[in-house]
Amino acid sequence: MTEKPRIGMVGLGRMGFNMACRLVDAGYPVTRIYDVRPDLARDVAPVLGAHVSETLAGVTGGADVILTVVGNDSDMDRIFARQG
Repeated sequence: MTEKPRIGMVGLGRMGFNMACRLVDAGYPVTRIYDVRPDLARDVAPVLGAHVSETLAGVTGGADVILTVVGNDSDMDRIFARQG
């Protein structure tokens, strides 16, 4: 039996959280999560059994597949176009 890939989630609003829950229900390990609202990520981490990453690099370092669920292109730019 093949081991399922570890999933990282960026964006845990209504859609992202529901997607993460569905993945967990299907047996996929959601191992790393990140949201621009750290308090939200900390609140949902226990539900998903996930580790809250303080940076995007933390998500990529602890997952095989990354899913990004953000509102629009400007949100994507704000998250991924940071300096440093």
